[in-house]
Amino acid sequence: MEVYPSSEPALNSLNAERYQTYSPTVNMELGDRSELLAQAQALYAEAVRVESSRGFLEAQPLYEKVLTLDPSFSMLQWRMAYNEIQQNQPQQALSIILRGLEANPKSTTLKALASWTYSLLRQHREAIRVAKDVLSQNFEEIYAYRALYESQKALGLDADLQSQIKNASLIPSTKVKFWTDLALLYTELLIHDSNLKKNELVAPIAPLYKKALSLDPENSDLFKQYGDFYQKLDDGDQALAIYQKGVEFQPDDLDLLLRIGRIQHRQGNTKEAYQTFEKAYQLRPDSPMLRELVATMALQMGNFERAISLNEELVFRNPKNEAAHRTLLGLYEKHGMKERAIAFYERMMTAGSSNDLVLDSLDDFYQKGGLYPRGIAFFEKWVQDHPHEVRPFVILTNYYEREQILEQKITFFQDLIHQHPEELTLYTILTLIFERVKRWDDAEKVYENLMAKQGGDIDFVENYLMLLIRQKKYARAEDVMKEAKNRFPDVVALGVLEGIIFRDQKKYDQALAVFDSIQKKFEGDKRGELSIEFYLEMGMTQELATQHDLAEKTFQKGLDRAPQDFRIQNALAYLWADQGIHLDEALVLSKKSLETRPKEGSYMDTLAWIHFKKGNLMEALPILEEARVLTQEEPEVLEHLAEVYQKLGRESDSLALWEKILEKDNSYPRAKEKAIALQEELKQSKAHVKSSP
Repeated sequence: MEVYPSSEPALNSLNAERYQTYSPTVNMELGDRSELLAQAQALYAEAVRVESSRGFLEAQPLYEKVLTLDPSFSMLQWRMAYNEIQQNQPQQALSIILRGLEANPKSTTLKALASWTYSLLRQHREAIRVAKDVLSQNFEEIYAYRALYESQKALGLDADLQSQIKNASLIPSTKVKFWTDLALLYTELLIHDSNLKKNELVAPIAPLYKKALSLDPENSDLFKQYGDFYQKLDDGDQALAIYQKGVEFQPDDLDLLLRIGRIQHRQGNTKEAYQTFEKAYQLRPDSPMLRELVATMALQMGNFERAISLNEELVFRNPKNEAAHRTLLGLYEKHGMKERAIAFYERMMTAGSSNDLVLDSLDDFYQKGGLYPRGIAFFEKWVQDHPHEVRPFVILTNYYEREQILEQKITFFQDLIHQHPEELTLYTILTLIFERVKRWDDAEKVYENLMAKQGGDIDFVENYLMLLIRQKKYARAEDVMKEAKNRFPDVVALGVLEGIIFRDQKKYDQALAVFDSIQKKFEGDKRGELSIEFYLEMGMTQELATQHDLAEKTFQKGLDRAPQDFRIQNALAYLWADQGIHLDEALVLSKKSLETRPKEGSYMDTLAWIHFKKGNLMEALPILEEARVLTQEEPEVLEHLAEVYQKLGRESDSLALWEKILEKDNSYPRAKEKAIALQEELKQSKAHVKSSP
């Protein structure tokens, strides 16, 4: 059974009425009865409060109690019955209505709802009888018209139905609300139930709106409803004319202006739409929606200065507005407004409106202009007031490095720590600076001193462990790990670092035992959901332990978790390439990872190695030569390039690379054997050349 939704027009007015101040409907001088009515009044007020905060179902028991105290409260009976209709329970609704009519036999409002309820129950002749009886007493009961329409249609009484619609404008009502509700009702019913042409819909409905306007000719809401009717019929011209007529009476009506502007824009009248939206914005300059709308229109009109100003306002008021931010960046770039962009983002930072978008943009403009001294001056001042923000410190240290003054600025951070000894961020940044200038012992001292004083937070401890791992101080790392696990139990990242400590010492069984333990404990546990880093490190450990099948499964599991993660894509692609299997799938994954990190040397090495395994030497060669530069001659990249050179017959170049690998790492696997073999091959080749006639 289909029941009309609560958004129908006639309900709106009745919904408003149900919150009216409750007034008893019997004589208050009846002693005890007066006390009951006072209780009903207080209880009704509480029920309304409950419904507004928790919904009708929560308030229903209170409403029922009100009716027990005062059975004659017809509007409440109507509300409860209508709720049953909304729940597709018309029989229960009818029971409530009939009980209400026992206490209020003259209530045409209840009778009108009863007529529609009979229609919903398919008791159409009874619905028509009750509806006609209601309208003979009160011709302004909207639900009686609905019941008549639906039941006459169901019984095929087309002549009566047409007469009802045709004569609607002859009803002698002087209430604006009646005419608009009737127009909305018939619009809904006719559009829903028939295949009438546009003019056949206009003929019965338009006179109803004209009736309403004749009673209140300057009511802007009437012009909106009337114009909206034509919009439903896709008649933009007629709707526009009606809205514009409304603006003549109410020139500052924002909703009318928005309706006019949207139609103008749809019709391609961009200039008129822009002017209309600008007028609306002047009425409500605090509206983000209007500001964004006008900014978009200004851009379409080529008014770039206006578009920039508005987008600046949008971003300044809401730094998380990515769309406005991207538009603004594009405008700055297109019109060469580097100085304006920097001034704007500096103003945002100073006003406390910083986020990653703002920081990235400011950093980008400083770098593109090579304005590192200006960036240093700004960020040094900024971080002194915001010592807890990490990223500005990272940007600042990058600028120091570009200007080759990183070591000179260590005292700046030491002074900041003296001013803010409680800020762990400062200690972390100082250790990172020490690491960059290769003052490993000083970095370690900072970690040790802070841990001795207050232990540091989990991030600080993790950074310290990573420093110890890079320095190959595994014994100390194991001691710090034991203490950390006591302080921060069930932190997956610590377990991952513990596995790395064992793996780097080639204690693969112990490393894998750690990873297995973490996986059993946390996989599928939302409280400790495993990160992509876990799957990466476990898979790499399995790969080093020559457990290639397990490594593949681990990487696949990580890829299932995060199919767009470039790190997992590259790891699985390299594993397959190294094994010489699934090379086509590996090629797809490798290219995907490079879409995200196009200049990542290690990822380029993976792609080149896949080409090598597929026999595409000339495709592998230029990729490896670029990767060699990007990775600053990492031994593995040099190994792969050496293999390509050898396959191409460039043995001397291959030998030179193996010798370079040995310079970097004398224990690099196969390097000595390959170098010796190539030396011998080159000797034999030279001897062969000399002995040739």
